[in-house]
Amino acid sequence: MSKLQNLPTDIAREARTMAWSASWYASNKAAGNAAEAAKCWNELETSTAAAKQLLPQGEAALSAQTIEDLRDLALSAAWYTAHSRLSTADAGSSLDCACGDMSSAEVAKAQFDSRSAFLAASLEISPKLASNLKWMCWNAAWCAANSKRGF
Repeated sequence: MSKLQNLPTDIAREARTMAWSASWYASNKAAGNAAEAAKCWNELETSTAAAKQLLPQGEAALSAQTIEDLRDLALSAAWYTAHSRLSTADAGSSLDCACGDMSSAEVAKAQFDSRSAFLAASLEISPKLASNLKWMCWNAAWCAANSKRGF
């Protein structure tokens, strides 16, 4: 079986939603906005389930486990950026990180690096696709954290 070079369009849309939802979930959670974080978590779970439903039946080139791995990659990027950016908020700011610090950011970054390497070694997707998914998650995470911080 050859490795996927590109995600099918419908799965790519769900992957994009997973990356955005994970990013905004972590940034909202870190900023203490539980209601918005819960909405984003629901979107993440919905898009993850939808991507799995879109997988071809039978001998699929992409497995449900790879979808889970992508979700976990997005979450680790999101937690790294949320802890990094929002834990540096000015004292007294409403954006003081309610759930993390730089040591938490370092743990999340190590998880992101590990998950990125795992995805790159996948038997299902090409290294180029793995790299594109990695950077999609990373950039979405920074966009959400920077936006939440006011940058």
